[in-house]
Amino acid sequence: MMSIIYSFRPVLVPLAALHRKTTLRSTRVTAIVGSFGKTTTTRAIRAALTPAARPHPAHSTDCYIALDLLSSTGQCRQKIYTAAIDRPGRMAGFASMVQPQEVVVTSIGSAHCRSFGNLETTRDEKAWMVRELHPSGLAILNADDPHVMWMGSQTQARIVTFGFDGCADVRCLLFEATDQFSSHMEVLIDGEKFQLDIQLIGAVMAYPVLAALAVTWARGLPPESVIPALEALTPTPGRMQPVLLASGAILICDEQKASLEMMEKALESLDGFPAERRLAVLGELQQVMGDENDAYRQLGIMAEKSADKILFLGKLGALQLLRDGFTVRGRDPSDISGLPTNLAEAELVLRDTMRPGDAVLFKGRQSHFLQRLELRLIGKTTKCELEPCNFLLRCSNCPSLGKHTRQRGAGFFHSL
Repeated sequence: MMSIIYSFRPVLVPLAALHRKTTLRSTRVTAIVGSFGKTTTTRAIRAALTPAARPHPAHSTDCYIALDLLSSTGQCRQKIYTAAIDRPGRMAGFASMVQPQEVVVTSIGSAHCRSFGNLETTRDEKAWMVRELHPSGLAILNADDPHVMWMGSQTQARIVTFGFDGCADVRCLLFEATDQFSSHMEVLIDGEKFQLDIQLIGAVMAYPVLAALAVTWARGLPPESVIPALEALTPTPGRMQPVLLASGAILICDEQKASLEMMEKALESLDGFPAERRLAVLGELQQVMGDENDAYRQLGIMAEKSADKILFLGKLGALQLLRDGFTVRGRDPSDISGLPTNLAEAELVLRDTMRPGDAVLFKGRQSHFLQRLELRLIGKTTKCELEPCNFLLRCSNCPSLGKHTRQRGAGFFHSL
């Protein structure tokens, strides 16, 4: 299905751009761009501004956004889109198609570094959405990311910033866990403090809430009018999502992306999580920028600070590099070990390892394997063995989950 849609891209994008300039010329478009954090940020902004709107497109590439634009009428007053690209040369056309009045930039990192090469190229490409802004538009920028703040030099639009930085317009003064499923935030906006009790965990999840507050405040809406909607926002599946197991342990499902930056953020969040013990199930790094060996050693050092025990899913060489970093400060090598690549065996190891009161972080690029392992621990039947899996949906939503699905050559087959 996706390949069919992409084949029509040369027609869909220009048609959608024309539809935007004519039929949807009065529609306000907010675009969310960045390397990480786009999905939850989009959900937070939609919760604050358009809670009753229809669901956003299943995918955030220009083809799917084009289809959504073409299916919209002039009665639509607001569109909020996640704008995702995977290579240089795509964002300028994307920006010209959606013509945003507001752009929110979450972060610049090493996602797709094989295509972009370095962070400067990445920020320059993503900045095309900011450059598209009219001087009367609005750029909402992450004050804690210097590459994002650089984008302020690329536009004449009004700039509003958010983050923990002391100069941020919408500034987080305090973020702390209140229990295993919620957090407390204190936010300073225009000299006034606001208190929020949210259902998101990990300080990295402060950013979507801050971005949503920044958008609404910049529009002139009082922050207290949207705080209830932000407090009701539930975790995005696979993004710092806590799940209580029957055993009394808690899974923290965060297996969507596995760059070194996102690994660090997840481990920092684990470090502040209230638990008897903190375990981390880590997969291999995704698209490493720079020396891969050094990256795994750095990951080991990060993990040593945050986790009582590490279970690694990946190649033996990567495990050894990870162990080198993990033990550099004298940690016991037995606190880090490999995890079987067979689902049933991995499940047994984890059930033997976990105790009531443990927090167990799942983070890695073997996203479908980790998702299936999470589901088995929760008690769901998973028979699919397709690896790698190219389906762009979560295993919990996949119709093949309960079927015996195995690889066969370039394709796959089901046995009922």
